[in-house]
Amino acid sequence: MRDKPGSDVMREQLREMGDHVVRMVRAAMEAFAKRDLELCLQLPKMDDPVDRLNRLTHLEALKLADDPAALDWGLHMNLAARALERVGDNAVDIAEQVGFLVTGRFREYTDASHEVRPEG
Repeated sequence: MRDKPGSDVMREQLREMGDHVVRMVRAAMEAFAKRDLELCLQLPKMDDPVDRLNRLTHLEALKLADDPAALDWGLHMNLAARALERVGDNAVDIAEQVGFLVTGRFREYTDASHEVRPEG
C-alpha cells in the first residue's frame, strides 16, 4: 500500500494550477483597482498554463484506472482541477469587464487561439 492515495504528479499539477490562479485573481483585482488595460490584456496568456494543466489532469487520472480507490481519488481531483480552471476563466472575465470599463468597448478575451492586442 502507498503512503498516500492517488498521484503525486496530480497533486503537483493541482498545486501549480492553484499558484497560477492566485496570481490571476490578484492581477484581475489590481487591473480593476488601477483601471489598467495592459494588465487586463495579460490575463488570457496567464490562463494558458492553467488550461494546459487542467487537460493534463485528465490523463493523469486515467493512469489510476487499475486501482478503483486511486481512480476515485483521481476523478475527484480532476473535478478540483476543473474548478481551478474555472477560477482562471473568471479572472479573464473580470479583465474583460475592466477593459470595458476603461475603453467603453466590450471585447471577449477568452479565445486563446489568437493574441489579444491593446486597442489603438
